[in-house]
Amino acid sequence: ARTDGVPLFVEELTRTVIESGQLRDEGDRYELHGAAPDLSIPATLRDSLAARLDRLEVNKELAQVGATIGRTFAADLLAHVMGIPEAALRKRLEALSAAGVVEPRGSGTARRYTFRHALIQDVSYESLLKASRRRIHARIAAALEEKFRGIVDAQPEVLAHHLAEAGASERAAGYLLAASRKALRVAATSEAIAHLSKGLELVERIPRSASRDLITLRLRASLGTAYMLARGWAAPEVEEAYAAANELSHAASDAGEAIWILWGSFVHSQVRGRIDQAIMMNQRIRHAAERYDDADALLIADMVELQVSCYAGRFDDAVVHCTAMEGAFRPERHRSLINLYSTDLELVSLVHRSIALWIQGVAEDALALAHRAEKLARGLEHPYSLAWTLTWGTIPLLLEGELDALVARLDEGIAIASDHDYAYITALGTMMRGWAEAQRGRLKPGINAMESGLDAFAATGAEIVVPFFRTLLAELLGRTGRRDDALEQLGLAGAQIDRWGERWHEAEVHRVRAEVLSADGLAPAYEVENTYRRAIGIAEAQGARAWERRAREGLARYRERHRASAAPPRAPD
Repeated sequence: ARTDGVPLFVEELTRTVIESGQLRDEGDRYELHGAAPDLSIPATLRDSLAARLDRLEVNKELAQVGATIGRTFAADLLAHVMGIPEAALRKRLEALSAAGVVEPRGSGTARRYTFRHALIQDVSYESLLKASRRRIHARIAAALEEKFRGIVDAQPEVLAHHLAEAGASERAAGYLLAASRKALRVAATSEAIAHLSKGLELVERIPRSASRDLITLRLRASLGTAYMLARGWAAPEVEEAYAAANELSHAASDAGEAIWILWGSFVHSQVRGRIDQAIMMNQRIRHAAERYDDADALLIADMVELQVSCYAGRFDDAVVHCTAMEGAFRPERHRSLINLYSTDLELVSLVHRSIALWIQGVAEDALALAHRAEKLARGLEHPYSLAWTLTWGTIPLLLEGELDALVARLDEGIAIASDHDYAYITALGTMMRGWAEAQRGRLKPGINAMESGLDAFAATGAEIVVPFFRTLLAELLGRTGRRDDALEQLGLAGAQIDRWGERWHEAEVHRVRAEVLSADGLAPAYEVENTYRRAIGIAEAQGARAWERRAREGLARYRERHRASAAPPRAPD
Protein backbone atom coordinates (compact mmCIF):
# COMPACT_ATOMS: atom_id res chain seq x y z
CA ALA A 1 0.00 0.00 0.00
CA ARG A 2 2.86 2.38 0.79
CA THR A 3 5.18 1.53 -2.10
CA ASP A 4 2.80 1.52 -5.09
CA GLY A 5 4.86 -1.37 -6.39
CA VAL A 6 8.02 0.71 -6.88
CA PRO A 7 10.74 -1.99 -6.67
CA LEU A 8 13.32 0.12 -4.82
CA PHE A 9 10.72 1.25 -2.27
CA VAL A 10 9.55 -2.36 -1.76
CA GLU A 11 13.15 -3.33 -1.10
CA GLU A 12 13.73 -0.37 1.23
CA LEU A 13 10.62 -1.03 3.34
CA THR A 14 11.45 -4.73 3.55
CA ARG A 15 14.94 -3.86 4.78
CA THR A 16 13.50 -1.37 7.31
CA VAL A 17 11.11 -3.92 8.74
CA ILE A 18 13.74 -6.66 8.92
CA GLU A 19 16.24 -4.36 10.64
CA SER A 20 13.59 -3.15 13.14
CA GLY A 21 14.08 -6.26 15.31
CA GLN A 22 10.34 -6.95 15.30
CA LEU A 23 10.61 -9.85 12.87
CA ARG A 24 11.95 -13.29 13.74
CA ASP A 25 13.65 -15.36 11.02
CA GLU A 26 12.00 -18.79 10.99
CA GLY A 27 14.07 -20.16 8.10
CA ASP A 28 11.44 -20.20 5.38
CA ARG A 29 9.53 -17.20 6.64
CA TYR A 30 9.54 -14.22 8.99
CA GLU A 31 7.22 -13.98 11.97
CA LEU A 32 6.14 -10.76 13.67
CA HIS A 33 7.51 -10.38 17.18
CA GLY A 34 5.28 -7.85 18.87
CA ALA A 35 2.38 -5.77 17.53
CA ALA A 36 2.21 -4.64 13.92
CA PRO A 37 1.14 -1.08 14.79
CA ASP A 38 4.40 -0.65 16.65
CA LEU A 39 6.33 -0.83 13.37
CA SER A 40 7.66 2.58 12.20
CA ILE A 41 7.17 2.60 8.43
CA PRO A 42 8.54 5.58 6.43
CA ALA A 43 5.92 7.48 4.45
CA THR A 44 8.04 7.95 1.33
CA LEU A 45 10.96 6.31 -0.41
CA ARG A 46 13.17 9.30 0.38
CA ASP A 47 12.26 9.02 4.06
CA SER A 48 13.23 5.36 3.95
CA LEU A 49 16.55 6.03 2.26
CA ALA A 50 17.30 8.88 4.67
CA ALA A 51 16.60 6.59 7.60
CA ARG A 52 18.96 3.98 6.18
CA LEU A 53 21.63 6.64 5.70
CA ASP A 54 21.30 7.67 9.35
CA ARG A 55 21.79 4.05 10.42
CA LEU A 56 25.14 3.99 8.64
CA GLU A 57 26.53 6.17 11.45
CA VAL A 58 30.28 6.60 10.85
CA ASN A 59 29.98 5.58 7.20
CA LYS A 60 27.32 8.19 6.48
CA GLU A 61 30.00 10.76 5.67
CA LEU A 62 31.57 8.25 3.30
CA ALA A 63 28.30 7.99 1.36
CA GLN A 64 27.88 11.77 1.36
CA VAL A 65 31.33 12.50 -0.04
CA GLY A 66 31.01 9.65 -2.57
CA ALA A 67 27.66 11.08 -3.68
CA THR A 68 29.28 14.50 -4.12
CA ILE A 69 31.89 12.97 -6.43
CA GLY A 70 29.18 11.34 -8.53
CA ARG A 71 27.01 8.29 -9.13
CA THR A 72 30.24 6.33 -9.64
CA PHE A 73 33.45 7.17 -7.76
CA ALA A 74 36.96 5.78 -7.48
CA ALA A 75 38.24 4.57 -4.13
CA ASP A 76 41.60 6.36 -4.51
CA LEU A 77 39.92 9.71 -5.25
CA LEU A 78 37.57 9.29 -2.27
CA ALA A 79 40.53 8.44 -0.01
CA HIS A 80 42.40 11.55 -1.14
CA VAL A 81 39.40 13.82 -0.61
CA MET A 82 38.64 12.42 2.85
CA GLY A 83 42.27 12.17 3.95
CA ILE A 84 41.89 8.49 4.91
CA PRO A 85 44.45 5.78 4.04
CA GLU A 86 43.12 3.77 1.15
CA ALA A 87 43.43 0.41 2.95
CA ALA A 88 41.30 1.65 5.87
CA LEU A 89 38.84 3.23 3.47
CA ARG A 90 38.32 -0.04 1.60
CA LYS A 91 37.05 -1.76 4.76
CA ARG A 92 34.53 0.99 5.29
CA LEU A 93 33.49 0.81 1.64
CA GLU A 94 32.89 -2.92 2.05
CA ALA A 95 30.55 -2.09 4.92
CA LEU A 96 28.78 0.44 2.71
CA SER A 97 28.45 -2.23 0.05
CA ALA A 98 27.08 -4.76 2.57
CA ALA A 99 24.48 -2.19 3.57
CA GLY A 100 23.25 -2.13 -0.04
CA VAL A 101 24.25 1.50 -0.65
CA VAL A 102 26.98 0.97 -3.25
CA GLU A 103 28.20 -1.85 -5.47
CA PRO A 104 31.91 -2.47 -6.23
CA ARG A 105 33.23 -2.62 -9.77
CA GLY A 106 36.67 -3.70 -10.94
CA SER A 107 39.69 -4.47 -8.79
CA GLY A 108 43.03 -3.04 -7.68
CA THR A 109 43.70 0.57 -8.57
CA ALA A 110 40.74 0.46 -10.99
CA ARG A 111 38.32 -0.33 -8.13
CA ARG A 112 35.24 1.86 -8.38
CA TYR A 113 31.94 2.03 -6.55
CA THR A 114 28.50 2.86 -7.93
CA PHE A 115 25.42 3.84 -5.96
CA ARG A 116 22.88 1.08 -6.44
CA HIS A 117 20.27 3.61 -7.45
CA ALA A 118 20.44 7.27 -8.48
CA LEU A 119 17.94 8.12 -5.74
CA ILE A 120 20.29 6.73 -3.09
CA GLN A 121 22.98 9.08 -4.38
CA ASP A 122 20.49 11.99 -4.40
CA VAL A 123 19.42 11.42 -0.80
CA SER A 124 23.04 11.08 0.35
CA TYR A 125 23.98 14.34 -1.38
CA GLU A 126 20.90 16.22 -0.22
CA SER A 127 21.55 15.27 3.40
CA LEU A 128 24.53 17.65 3.37
CA LEU A 129 24.21 21.28 4.38
CA LYS A 130 24.86 23.66 1.47
CA ALA A 131 28.03 24.99 3.08
CA SER A 132 29.31 21.42 3.50
CA ARG A 133 28.58 20.64 -0.13
CA ARG A 134 30.61 23.62 -1.29
CA ARG A 135 33.57 22.60 0.89
CA ILE A 136 33.49 19.02 -0.36
CA HIS A 137 33.23 20.11 -4.00
CA ALA A 138 36.22 22.40 -3.43
CA ARG A 139 38.23 19.48 -1.93
CA ILE A 140 37.29 17.26 -4.88
CA ALA A 141 38.33 19.96 -7.37
CA ALA A 142 41.66 20.41 -5.59
CA ALA A 143 42.26 16.65 -5.57
CA LEU A 144 41.50 16.38 -9.29
CA GLU A 145 43.87 19.22 -10.14
CA GLU A 146 46.68 18.01 -7.89
CA LYS A 147 46.59 14.23 -8.18
CA PHE A 148 44.19 13.16 -10.93
CA ARG A 149 45.20 15.11 -14.05
CA GLY A 150 44.27 12.12 -16.22
CA ILE A 151 40.61 12.61 -15.31
CA VAL A 152 40.86 16.36 -15.91
CA ASP A 153 42.49 15.89 -19.33
CA ALA A 154 39.94 13.29 -20.42
CA GLN A 155 36.87 14.99 -18.88
CA PRO A 156 37.48 18.66 -18.11
CA GLU A 157 33.74 19.06 -17.62
CA VAL A 158 34.00 16.93 -14.44
CA LEU A 159 36.37 19.41 -12.82
CA ALA A 160 34.22 22.27 -14.15
CA HIS A 161 31.19 20.82 -12.33
CA HIS A 162 32.99 20.65 -8.99
CA LEU A 163 34.47 24.13 -9.37
CA ALA A 164 31.04 25.53 -10.24
CA GLU A 165 29.43 23.90 -7.20
CA ALA A 166 32.30 25.20 -5.05
CA GLY A 167 31.55 28.73 -6.22
CA ALA A 168 34.60 29.11 -8.48
CA SER A 169 32.50 30.10 -11.50
CA GLU A 170 35.20 31.74 -13.62
CA ARG A 171 37.61 28.81 -13.30
CA ALA A 172 34.74 26.41 -14.00
CA ALA A 173 33.92 28.31 -17.20
CA GLY A 174 37.55 27.89 -18.33
CA TYR A 175 37.33 24.13 -18.00
CA LEU A 176 33.97 24.09 -19.80
CA LEU A 177 35.68 25.93 -22.66
CA ALA A 178 38.34 23.19 -22.71
CA ALA A 179 35.57 20.55 -22.68
CA SER A 180 33.84 22.23 -25.63
CA ARG A 181 37.03 22.21 -27.70
CA LYS A 182 37.55 18.55 -26.90
CA ALA A 183 33.97 17.83 -28.00
CA LEU A 184 34.43 19.76 -31.25
CA ARG A 185 37.51 17.70 -32.11
CA VAL A 186 35.25 14.64 -32.36
CA ALA A 187 32.34 16.57 -33.95
CA ALA A 188 30.16 16.35 -30.82
CA THR A 189 28.61 19.74 -31.55
CA SER A 190 25.55 19.43 -29.28
CA GLU A 191 27.81 18.56 -26.35
CA ALA A 192 30.10 21.49 -27.16
CA ILE A 193 27.15 23.91 -27.31
CA ALA A 194 25.89 22.64 -23.95
CA HIS A 195 29.31 23.16 -22.32
CA LEU A 196 29.67 26.66 -23.74
CA SER A 197 26.14 27.70 -22.80
CA LYS A 198 26.73 26.51 -19.24
CA GLY A 199 30.02 28.43 -19.15
CA LEU A 200 28.28 31.64 -20.22
CA GLU A 201 25.63 31.09 -17.58
CA LEU A 202 28.36 30.79 -14.93
CA VAL A 203 30.30 33.93 -15.91
CA GLU A 204 27.13 36.00 -15.80
CA ARG A 205 27.06 35.37 -12.05
CA ILE A 206 30.39 37.07 -11.35
CA PRO A 207 31.37 40.77 -11.31
CA ARG A 208 32.71 42.37 -14.49
CA SER A 209 36.52 42.25 -14.79
CA ALA A 210 39.23 41.92 -17.44
CA SER A 211 39.53 38.17 -16.84
CA ARG A 212 35.77 37.74 -17.01
CA ASP A 213 35.67 39.63 -20.33
CA LEU A 214 38.41 37.39 -21.72
CA ILE A 215 36.73 34.10 -20.82
CA THR A 216 33.37 35.44 -22.05
CA LEU A 217 34.94 36.42 -25.36
CA ARG A 218 36.38 32.92 -25.78
CA LEU A 219 33.11 31.24 -24.86
CA ARG A 220 31.11 33.44 -27.28
CA ALA A 221 33.49 32.94 -30.19
CA SER A 222 33.69 29.19 -29.56
CA LEU A 223 29.90 29.06 -29.46
CA GLY A 224 29.88 30.70 -32.89
CA THR A 225 32.19 27.98 -34.23
CA ALA A 226 30.06 25.23 -32.66
CA TYR A 227 26.89 26.66 -34.18
CA MET A 228 28.61 26.87 -37.58
CA LEU A 229 29.15 23.14 -37.49
CA ALA A 230 25.78 22.27 -35.98
CA ARG A 231 23.44 24.60 -37.87
CA GLY A 232 25.39 25.98 -40.79
CA TRP A 233 27.83 28.84 -41.26
CA ALA A 234 25.07 31.37 -41.91
CA ALA A 235 22.80 30.46 -38.99
CA PRO A 236 21.54 33.46 -36.95
CA GLU A 237 23.09 31.92 -33.81
CA VAL A 238 26.50 32.25 -35.47
CA GLU A 239 26.00 35.95 -36.16
CA GLU A 240 24.73 36.54 -32.62
CA ALA A 241 27.65 34.71 -31.00
CA TYR A 242 30.33 36.50 -33.01
CA ALA A 243 28.65 39.89 -32.67
CA ALA A 244 28.75 39.45 -28.89
CA ALA A 245 32.40 38.35 -29.09
CA ASN A 246 33.29 41.40 -31.19
CA GLU A 247 31.88 43.66 -28.49
CA LEU A 248 34.53 42.19 -26.18
CA SER A 249 37.37 42.28 -28.71
CA HIS A 250 39.29 44.68 -26.44
CA ALA A 251 39.85 41.74 -24.09
CA ALA A 252 41.68 39.60 -26.67
CA SER A 253 44.94 38.34 -25.21
CA ASP A 254 46.94 38.26 -28.45
CA ALA A 255 46.83 38.72 -32.22
CA GLY A 256 45.52 35.21 -32.86
CA GLU A 257 42.54 35.73 -30.62
CA ALA A 258 41.72 39.14 -32.09
CA ILE A 259 41.89 37.75 -35.63
CA TRP A 260 39.77 34.72 -34.73
CA ILE A 261 36.91 36.93 -33.59
CA LEU A 262 37.06 39.06 -36.74
CA TRP A 263 37.12 35.86 -38.79
CA GLY A 264 33.82 34.75 -37.25
CA SER A 265 32.09 37.87 -38.56
CA PHE A 266 33.87 37.52 -41.91
CA VAL A 267 32.81 33.92 -42.52
CA HIS A 268 29.22 34.65 -41.55
CA SER A 269 29.09 37.48 -44.12
CA GLN A 270 30.71 35.31 -46.77
CA VAL A 271 28.41 32.34 -46.33
CA ARG A 272 25.43 34.67 -46.33
CA GLY A 273 26.66 35.53 -49.83
CA ARG A 274 27.55 39.14 -48.92
CA ILE A 275 30.92 39.13 -50.65
CA ASP A 276 31.14 42.93 -50.54
CA GLN A 277 30.77 42.81 -46.74
CA ALA A 278 33.22 39.91 -46.54
CA ILE A 279 35.78 41.99 -48.46
CA MET A 280 35.46 44.78 -45.89
CA MET A 281 35.95 42.27 -43.06
CA ASN A 282 38.94 40.87 -44.95
CA GLN A 283 40.48 44.35 -44.98
CA ARG A 284 39.98 44.68 -41.21
CA ILE A 285 41.65 41.32 -40.68
CA ARG A 286 44.58 42.24 -42.92
CA HIS A 287 45.07 45.58 -41.12
CA ALA A 288 44.90 43.89 -37.71
CA ALA A 289 47.41 41.22 -38.75
CA GLU A 290 49.82 43.85 -40.07
CA ARG A 291 49.37 46.00 -36.95
CA TYR A 292 50.23 43.06 -34.70
CA ASP A 293 53.03 42.03 -37.11
CA ASP A 294 52.21 38.43 -36.19
CA ALA A 295 53.10 35.59 -38.61
CA ASP A 296 50.15 33.41 -37.61
CA ALA A 297 47.74 36.33 -37.91
CA LEU A 298 49.08 37.02 -41.40
CA LEU A 299 48.47 33.35 -42.26
CA ILE A 300 44.81 33.77 -41.32
CA ALA A 301 44.65 37.00 -43.33
CA ASP A 302 45.86 35.09 -46.40
CA MET A 303 43.34 32.31 -45.71
CA VAL A 304 40.55 34.88 -45.65
CA GLU A 305 41.77 36.84 -48.65
CA LEU A 306 42.20 33.80 -50.88
CA GLN A 307 38.51 33.02 -50.36
CA VAL A 308 37.11 36.48 -51.05
CA SER A 309 39.44 36.82 -54.05
CA CYS A 310 38.16 33.54 -55.47
CA TYR A 311 34.47 34.33 -54.96
CA ALA A 312 34.88 37.90 -56.21
CA GLY A 313 36.33 36.55 -59.47
CA ARG A 314 39.91 37.72 -58.82
CA PHE A 315 41.49 34.37 -59.61
CA ASP A 316 45.10 35.54 -60.00
CA ASP A 317 44.93 37.13 -56.54
CA ALA A 318 43.34 33.98 -55.12
CA VAL A 319 46.18 31.80 -56.39
CA VAL A 320 48.79 34.23 -55.03
CA HIS A 321 47.26 34.15 -51.53
CA CYS A 322 46.84 30.36 -51.67
CA THR A 323 50.51 29.96 -52.53
CA ALA A 324 51.54 32.35 -49.74
CA MET A 325 49.38 30.59 -47.19
CA GLU A 326 50.47 27.08 -48.12
CA GLY A 327 54.10 28.19 -48.02
CA ALA A 328 53.71 29.61 -44.51
CA PHE A 329 51.61 26.72 -43.17
CA ARG A 330 53.42 24.50 -40.66
CA PRO A 331 51.44 21.36 -39.78
CA GLU A 332 53.00 20.99 -36.33
CA ARG A 333 52.02 24.57 -35.44
CA HIS A 334 48.90 25.30 -37.45
CA ARG A 335 47.01 22.02 -37.78
CA SER A 336 45.44 22.53 -34.34
CA LEU A 337 43.79 25.74 -35.57
CA ILE A 338 41.13 23.46 -37.04
CA ASN A 339 39.48 23.61 -33.59
CA LEU A 340 39.01 27.38 -33.89
CA TYR A 341 38.34 27.74 -37.60
CA SER A 342 36.11 24.66 -38.04
CA THR A 343 37.97 23.48 -41.16
CA ASP A 344 41.67 22.79 -41.69
CA LEU A 345 43.41 25.92 -43.03
CA GLU A 346 45.65 24.12 -45.53
CA LEU A 347 42.60 22.29 -46.85
CA VAL A 348 40.73 25.58 -47.38
CA SER A 349 43.62 26.79 -49.54
CA LEU A 350 43.97 23.58 -51.59
CA VAL A 351 40.24 23.42 -52.36
CA HIS A 352 39.97 27.06 -53.44
CA ARG A 353 43.20 26.95 -55.42
CA SER A 354 41.96 23.88 -57.31
CA ILE A 355 38.72 25.70 -58.23
CA ALA A 356 40.58 28.86 -59.27
CA LEU A 357 43.05 26.90 -61.42
CA TRP A 358 40.26 25.03 -63.22
CA ILE A 359 38.54 28.32 -64.04
CA GLN A 360 41.87 29.71 -65.25
CA GLY A 361 42.03 26.82 -67.69
CA VAL A 362 44.60 24.63 -65.92
CA ALA A 363 42.35 21.61 -65.48
CA GLU A 364 45.08 19.00 -65.02
CA ASP A 365 46.67 20.88 -62.12
CA ALA A 366 43.25 21.62 -60.64
CA LEU A 367 42.28 17.94 -60.57
CA ALA A 368 45.64 16.97 -59.07
CA LEU A 369 45.10 19.51 -56.29
CA ALA A 370 41.57 18.22 -55.66
CA HIS A 371 42.95 14.71 -55.19
CA ARG A 372 45.67 16.06 -52.88
CA ALA A 373 43.04 17.85 -50.81
CA GLU A 374 41.01 14.66 -50.52
CA LYS A 375 44.06 12.70 -49.34
CA LEU A 376 44.81 15.36 -46.73
CA ALA A 377 41.19 15.43 -45.51
CA ARG A 378 41.12 11.66 -45.06
CA GLY A 379 44.13 11.83 -42.77
CA LEU A 380 42.81 14.56 -40.48
CA GLU A 381 40.22 12.51 -38.54
CA HIS A 382 37.95 15.55 -38.67
CA PRO A 383 34.48 14.69 -40.03
CA TYR A 384 33.53 18.23 -41.02
CA SER A 385 36.69 18.83 -43.05
CA LEU A 386 36.28 15.49 -44.81
CA ALA A 387 32.57 15.98 -45.58
CA TRP A 388 33.27 19.47 -46.95
CA THR A 389 36.15 18.23 -49.12
CA LEU A 390 34.09 15.34 -50.53
CA THR A 391 31.35 17.78 -51.56
CA TRP A 392 32.49 21.33 -52.26
CA GLY A 393 36.06 20.17 -52.74
CA THR A 394 34.97 18.06 -55.73
CA ILE A 395 33.83 21.07 -57.79
CA PRO A 396 36.76 20.58 -60.23
CA LEU A 397 35.46 17.04 -60.89
CA LEU A 398 31.99 18.47 -61.54
CA LEU A 399 33.31 21.14 -63.89
CA GLU A 400 35.45 18.58 -65.72
CA GLY A 401 32.50 16.17 -66.00
CA GLU A 402 34.20 13.23 -64.24
CA LEU A 403 30.86 11.83 -63.14
CA ASP A 404 31.83 8.44 -61.67
CA ALA A 405 34.56 9.87 -59.45
CA LEU A 406 32.29 12.81 -58.52
CA VAL A 407 29.30 10.68 -57.52
CA ALA A 408 31.37 8.27 -55.42
CA ARG A 409 32.79 11.14 -53.39
CA LEU A 410 29.49 12.98 -53.11
CA ASP A 411 27.72 9.91 -51.76
CA GLU A 412 30.38 9.46 -49.10
CA GLY A 413 30.42 13.15 -48.20
CA ILE A 414 26.62 13.35 -47.94
CA ALA A 415 26.59 10.24 -45.71
CA ILE A 416 29.16 11.77 -43.32
CA ALA A 417 27.30 15.09 -43.27
CA SER A 418 23.97 13.37 -42.61
CA ASP A 419 25.45 11.29 -39.77
CA HIS A 420 26.72 14.45 -38.07
CA ASP A 421 23.75 16.72 -38.96
CA TYR A 422 25.85 19.06 -41.11
CA ALA A 423 22.83 20.54 -42.89
CA TYR A 424 24.91 23.03 -44.91
CA ILE A 425 27.12 20.32 -46.40
CA THR A 426 24.23 17.91 -46.93
CA ALA A 427 22.42 20.57 -48.98
CA LEU A 428 25.57 21.34 -51.01
CA GLY A 429 26.07 17.67 -51.76
CA THR A 430 22.42 17.19 -52.67
CA MET A 431 22.56 19.97 -55.29
CA MET A 432 25.76 18.58 -56.80
CA ARG A 433 24.38 15.02 -56.75
CA GLY A 434 21.24 16.18 -58.53
CA TRP A 435 23.32 17.81 -61.28
CA ALA A 436 25.32 14.60 -61.72
CA GLU A 437 22.12 12.57 -61.92
CA ALA A 438 20.84 14.82 -64.69
CA GLN A 439 24.11 14.45 -66.63
CA ARG A 440 23.55 10.71 -66.57
CA GLY A 441 20.27 11.19 -68.40
CA ARG A 442 17.86 11.31 -65.45
CA LEU A 443 16.88 14.92 -65.99
CA LYS A 444 13.66 15.11 -63.98
CA PRO A 445 15.00 13.41 -60.79
CA GLY A 446 18.17 15.49 -61.11
CA ILE A 447 16.24 18.75 -61.37
CA ASN A 448 14.04 17.75 -58.42
CA ALA A 449 17.13 16.99 -56.31
CA MET A 450 18.71 20.33 -57.21
CA GLU A 451 15.54 22.24 -56.31
CA SER A 452 15.27 20.31 -53.02
CA GLY A 453 18.93 21.03 -52.27
CA LEU A 454 18.48 24.76 -52.96
CA ASP A 455 15.55 24.87 -50.52
CA ALA A 456 17.55 23.02 -47.85
CA PHE A 457 20.54 25.31 -48.42
CA ALA A 458 18.35 28.40 -48.03
CA ALA A 459 16.99 26.95 -44.78
CA THR A 460 20.51 27.11 -43.28
CA GLY A 461 20.67 30.84 -44.08
CA ALA A 462 23.43 30.30 -46.66
CA GLU A 463 23.38 32.18 -49.95
CA ILE A 464 26.97 31.87 -51.13
CA VAL A 465 27.39 29.91 -54.42
CA VAL A 466 23.62 30.07 -54.97
CA PRO A 467 24.15 31.89 -58.32
CA PHE A 468 26.38 28.99 -59.39
CA PHE A 469 23.75 26.37 -58.58
CA ARG A 470 20.92 28.43 -60.08
CA THR A 471 22.94 28.59 -63.30
CA LEU A 472 23.50 24.83 -63.33
CA LEU A 473 19.78 24.33 -62.69
CA ALA A 474 18.85 26.79 -65.46
CA GLU A 475 20.97 24.84 -67.93
CA LEU A 476 19.06 21.66 -67.05
CA LEU A 477 15.70 23.42 -67.24
CA GLY A 478 16.61 24.76 -70.68
CA ARG A 479 17.32 21.22 -71.86
CA THR A 480 13.81 20.17 -70.90
CA GLY A 481 12.23 23.09 -72.78
CA ARG A 482 11.31 25.02 -69.63
CA ARG A 483 12.61 28.26 -71.13
CA ASP A 484 10.82 30.70 -68.81
CA ASP A 485 11.80 28.78 -65.67
CA ALA A 486 15.40 28.71 -66.83
CA LEU A 487 15.45 32.45 -67.50
CA GLU A 488 13.88 33.10 -64.10
CA GLN A 489 16.70 31.18 -62.37
CA LEU A 490 19.29 33.11 -64.36
CA GLY A 491 17.60 36.40 -63.49
CA LEU A 492 17.77 35.55 -59.78
CA ALA A 493 21.42 34.54 -60.12
CA GLY A 494 22.33 37.74 -61.92
CA ALA A 495 20.46 39.92 -59.42
CA GLN A 496 22.33 38.34 -56.51
CA ILE A 497 25.68 38.83 -58.26
CA ASP A 498 24.93 42.49 -58.83
CA ARG A 499 23.65 42.99 -55.30
CA TRP A 500 26.43 41.32 -53.31
CA GLY A 501 29.41 40.88 -55.63
CA GLU A 502 29.88 37.11 -55.92
CA ARG A 503 31.34 37.21 -59.44
CA TRP A 504 33.40 34.01 -59.82
CA HIS A 505 30.72 32.38 -62.00
CA GLU A 506 29.27 35.54 -63.57
CA ALA A 507 30.44 34.77 -67.12
CA GLU A 508 28.58 31.45 -67.02
CA VAL A 509 25.29 33.15 -66.14
CA HIS A 510 25.45 35.05 -69.44
CA ARG A 511 26.67 32.06 -71.47
CA VAL A 512 23.82 29.87 -70.20
CA ARG A 513 21.32 32.69 -70.83
CA ALA A 514 22.53 32.82 -74.45
CA GLU A 515 22.14 29.03 -74.72
CA VAL A 516 18.57 29.19 -73.38
CA LEU A 517 17.64 32.14 -75.61
CA SER A 518 18.99 30.41 -78.72
CA ALA A 519 17.42 27.02 -78.06
CA ASP A 520 14.04 27.68 -79.72
CA GLY A 521 15.22 30.21 -82.31
CA LEU A 522 12.78 32.89 -81.11
CA ALA A 523 15.29 35.39 -79.76
CA PRO A 524 16.84 37.90 -82.20
CA ALA A 525 20.34 36.93 -83.30
CA TYR A 526 21.83 40.20 -82.05
CA GLU A 527 20.48 39.52 -78.52
CA VAL A 528 21.96 36.02 -78.43
CA GLU A 529 25.31 37.16 -79.82
CA ASN A 530 25.51 40.15 -77.48
CA THR A 531 24.84 37.86 -74.52
CA TYR A 532 27.62 35.48 -75.58
CA ARG A 533 29.95 38.44 -76.10
CA ARG A 534 29.17 39.75 -72.63
CA ALA A 535 30.11 36.36 -71.20
CA ILE A 536 33.37 36.43 -73.16
CA GLY A 537 34.17 39.97 -72.02
CA ILE A 538 33.64 39.18 -68.33
CA ALA A 539 35.71 35.99 -68.61
CA GLU A 540 38.55 37.79 -70.38
CA ALA A 541 38.64 40.52 -67.72
CA GLN A 542 38.82 37.91 -64.96
CA GLY A 543 41.37 35.67 -66.67
CA ALA A 544 38.73 32.92 -66.52
CA ARG A 545 39.94 31.03 -69.58
CA ALA A 546 37.68 28.02 -69.01
CA TRP A 547 34.58 30.22 -68.93
CA GLU A 548 35.89 32.17 -71.95
CA ARG A 549 36.44 28.97 -73.92
CA ARG A 550 32.92 27.75 -73.18
CA ALA A 551 31.40 31.05 -74.27
CA ARG A 552 33.45 31.25 -77.50
CA GLU A 553 32.56 27.67 -78.39
CA GLY A 554 28.89 28.38 -77.68
CA LEU A 555 28.97 31.48 -79.87
CA ALA A 556 30.70 29.58 -82.68
CA ARG A 557 28.08 26.82 -82.56
CA TYR A 558 25.26 29.36 -82.57
CA ARG A 559 26.68 31.18 -85.60
CA GLU A 560 27.11 27.88 -87.42
CA ARG A 561 23.49 26.92 -86.72
CA HIS A 562 22.28 30.39 -87.64
CA ARG A 563 24.13 30.36 -90.96
CA ALA A 564 22.81 26.88 -91.73
CA SER A 565 19.23 27.89 -91.00
CA ALA A 566 19.58 31.10 -93.02
CA ALA A 567 21.19 29.44 -96.09
CA PRO A 568 19.04 29.33 -99.30
CA PRO A 569 17.77 25.89 -100.28
CA ARG A 570 19.96 24.03 -102.73
CA ALA A 571 18.74 23.54 -106.28
CA PRO A 572 17.88 19.93 -107.16
CA ASP A 573 20.53 18.00 -109.09
